[in-house]
This record gives sequence, C-alpha cells and structure tokens, in this order.
Amino acid sequence: MLLKGTQIAVDATAFKPIECFQVGDPVSTAGLSLAWNEEFVQFSNGTGDAGPSSAIQLHAGNDSELIGSPEQYVLTSRGLVPMKDISPGDTLIQADGQDAEVLAATMEMLDLGMWSIATSQEFAVSIDKHLLVANGFVVADYALCLALQAGMLPTTISSAGQIA
Repeated sequence: MLLKGTQIAVDATAFKPIECFQVGDPVSTAGLSLAWNEEFVQFSNGTGDAGPSSAIQLHAGNDSELIGSPEQYVLTSRGLVPMKDISPGDTLIQADGQDAEVLAATMEMLDLGMWSIATSQEFAVSIDKHLLVANGFVVADYALCLALQAGMLPTTISSAGQIA
C-alpha cells in the first residue's frame, strides 16, 4: 500500500494520485525489462483517512520520496524488496532504469490513509504487467505484493538481471 496522493503513471507523460484510480482505468505497467505498456486496473482499495498506519518513508538522492506500508515491495538493485528492509545506501530503480540511492529510511505512524491498486484480482503469477511507477520509482502492484509475501514468486535479481 502506498500513501494516498502518491503519483502513479497512467502513461509516459500523465500521472494521477493512487486513490483516484478506479477499476477499468488505464495504468502504465511493466515487467523487469521496464518496457512500459498500458494495462487496466482490476483492483483499487484503501484505508481512507481513518486510523494511524505504519509507514516507511524513503528519501532518495534524486530529491524524491516514496511513502508506503512496510510490506510494499519496491524494485531495488537487490530485487523486489519490502520497504521495511530498505536502508540508506540501497539503490532504488526508477522508471527509466536509472538508479537512485536511498539517503534516509524512516518508520512513522501516519493518519493520512494508504491505497493499493492491481492489474489482476488474484495473486500475480508473474512479475510481468505488475510493476508500476510510483513517484518515479518502480513498485509492485498489490497482486504482486501478495504473491511475493506468500513466497509464490522469487524476489532477488540474478547476475543476468533477471529475478531469481
């Protein structure tokens, strides 16, 4: 889950807040090749503004930040990693494949609401079409996060640049 207000790519030039996506809306997705294509949202749900939620705030060297739940997976040079396991010095992957070094990672309690979207209603069976662009960084959609948490898919990147 990502903080409400997180900008998600609709295509190469348009973005909108994650909580504004509805089922059927187009969204930009990719696999590890980062070849971005249009898919359609099949799931969109969140917490609203109610109650405090644990959140991880990542600040990167490109002067950007990403805020999400500890279990939100982000593409790094180590593979797909939950935000709770990302530390300063780690490298986040941006939508164009460029690296951004994490300068700070902090855990907070926020009352701002979290939201998730996915391009399928079931657990992802592959990474393809389940990577999104969030505030410029490559993140897993909700269906992929669930599959990764359940151990259904690998998370590390091999020397050939593939998830192993």
